[in-house]
Amino acid sequence: MSTGFLRIVGAIRLRKEISGEVWLVLSGLAPVLFAFMLMLRAGVEALALVWVIAGYALTIGVLLVMLGIELRNPHTVS
Repeated sequence: MSTGFLRIVGAIRLRKEISGEVWLVLSGLAPVLFAFMLMLRAGVEALALVWVIAGYALTIGVLLVMLGIELRNPHTVS
């Protein structure tokens, strides 16, 4: 969860330096939501937990790839 908060803070602080801050915020929001979901459903079955972790990993991976694509082609910030 702390990684998510740090990514969100980093995106806010870097919003004038980079053009893909929305992807960084979304990649920070995913771990926070994942942690809250696990806290609310602590008694979830093991197989369901595996699917939740797989969905989390896929979501983070897609968001970080989108951030990488955005940062690879920087736009001028005015």
